[in-house]
Amino acid sequence: MHGTGGFGGLWQERKSLSLIVDFQADSPPDPPSLPPVSGNLTLTFDEGYNRLISPSGNWGSGNDTMSISDLGTLFADLQSLGCIANGTVQPASPGHNVYEVSMQLTCGATDAGTLSGLASVDASGTIQKLVVAVSADEGALSLTMDRI
Repeated sequence: MHGTGGFGGLWQERKSLSLIVDFQADSPPDPPSLPPVSGNLTLTFDEGYNRLISPSGNWGSGNDTMSISDLGTLFADLQSLGCIANGTVQPASPGHNVYEVSMQLTCGATDAGTLSGLASVDASGTIQKLVVAVSADEGALSLTMDRI
């Protein structure tokens, strides 16, 4: 999407980011133009970022499973998609709860390509959750799995 607009606001390191956003998409000939977007966005720093929580182990959601070795080797059986994935998980920033993910996705006999992105372990509840968001030019995939 292309358009004009801007944003501004206040950033407090390791506290919050508050923005005021105004955006108007360019008017394409068809479909009709989108309405302007205007509003406030506030993001709060999560202290969980400063805790190093290893993503290694076994994860699952429904019939989907993922295993990550202590060395960062990833294997996922994503039955809900009819796919398997092989890849790596490595720290994105030493000492922080953010990991770079790269996975080769194979669906049936088709190589669906390499997806890359980020992962983090959410330990805010009673069950740790692995949150993964990866993408490629062809599309994106997000997963949330419980530690099993």
